[in-house]
Amino acid sequence: MQFLGVGWQEIALIMVVALVVVGPERLPNVAYQIGKAVRTMQSYARAVRSEFSEEIGYIEEQYKTVKGEMSEASQALRVEQQKFASEMRSVTAEVQSQVQDVTHLAHANVVNIDGSPVNQSPALASVYAPGAFDTSALPNLPSLPPASAGPASSPPATRAPYVGAPPAAPPPPLVF
Repeated sequence: MQFLGVGWQEIALIMVVALVVVGPERLPNVAYQIGKAVRTMQSYARAVRSEFSEEIGYIEEQYKTVKGEMSEASQALRVEQQKFASEMRSVTAEVQSQVQDVTHLAHANVVNIDGSPVNQSPALASVYAPGAFDTSALPNLPSLPPASAGPASSPPATRAPYVGAPPAAPPPPLVF
């Protein structure tokens, strides 16, 4: 049997040393004082233990409350995220639909210089039909030369090299 790492031989040695040091007439009084001190320390230990258990209980209660609030907030956030994601999907689908409509309309309005449609896909044949594109709202543009005229006979004008006095130097900065 051991108590705090001290065996029975060490306890017997401590008792003999205490009997020699304290003496036989004062030994009962010293034992009473040691017992009283041990009981006081035990009561302090019980008080500290109960106080810690109360505090730990309070902390656990607060933890459960905060955990519940966090789970509620997390669930609400998930619901809002799903709602936002579905709204974004619907808006994205609507925008993609509008982009496709505009793309088809833009492809339908592309024509060659002579006025013939560029793309004759069967799906857009009605859009490319003559007269499908209303040009009355366009401003009057100058007419282009016919495509068979070829390139202009004169070469493009080039800039003449700079001749004359160099430009004047800027005035020196003012110093105060």
